[in-house]
Amino acid sequence: MLRINESPFLGRCPLTWLASAILFSCGAVFGQTAAPPPDNVAGIPVSYDEAKVGAYTLPDPLVLQNGQPVRDTRTWRDRRRPEIVRLAEENQYGRSPGRPPGMRFDVFDKGTPALNGTALRRQVTIYFSKDRSGPRLELAVYLPAGAKKPVPLLLNISFSPNSSTIQDPDLKPGEMWGRDRKKAPAPKGRGMGGLRIENLLARGFGVATFYYGDLDPDFAGGLRLGLGSEPRFGLPGDRPGRGLEARRHHRRVAPGKDRGLGRRP
Repeated sequence: MLRINESPFLGRCPLTWLASAILFSCGAVFGQTAAPPPDNVAGIPVSYDEAKVGAYTLPDPLVLQNGQPVRDTRTWRDRRRPEIVRLAEENQYGRSPGRPPGMRFDVFDKGTPALNGTALRRQVTIYFSKDRSGPRLELAVYLPAGAKKPVPLLLNISFSPNSSTIQDPDLKPGEMWGRDRKKAPAPKGRGMGGLRIENLLARGFGVATFYYGDLDPDFAGGLRLGLGSEPRFGLPGDRPGRGLEARRHHRRVAPGKDRGLGRRP
């Protein structure tokens, strides 16, 4: 049995030992046990019970799919690593299809002083096709007002539209999906996932944010309401269904994230 003062995580502070001893004692006295995993989250059937996991064997990361071992750096870089990336693409995240040819950027706010003069704000509408009535992403970017050179930028994928994420009265009013699966004006005030970015700006960081619902509404049937409605972002076999939509969600969010960061495919 590991004694409190022998733990590699607690150090040698007597107060730390005392606090830890109290916590461990409370756990023993009250007989606390982990709650059983839920079988339903937000109305969606889920399974977190390891006992229900079927038999499987994880692939050896240092063995090629043809059974040959990886014995040098070149084989790893040129052959095995791409194989592992493809496994993640095919079984979990999907593959980002790259920049659509009709993508357009409307920079309608090119650098306005904001947040009591501590930031310069830019706002961009990103259209994913020539059809401006189709899916689009609203991106808000804040940079430290006194920055004289490029700064690190933190990109936030928010549960709320920009106007409900950052308390800035001059942000473009946002829209969000409701329970009726229709878009409506975003509520005023800080929403779920709201950010307080003043401290980040003061420390020299920039912040960018967008609403994930602009790309891929996260509910059954949302597949055809976001980027999944664009042929380039949907797969020929895509069908309505929660399981498939969950697997494809990362593939459709990734292009918006990359465009927000200014990456090119």
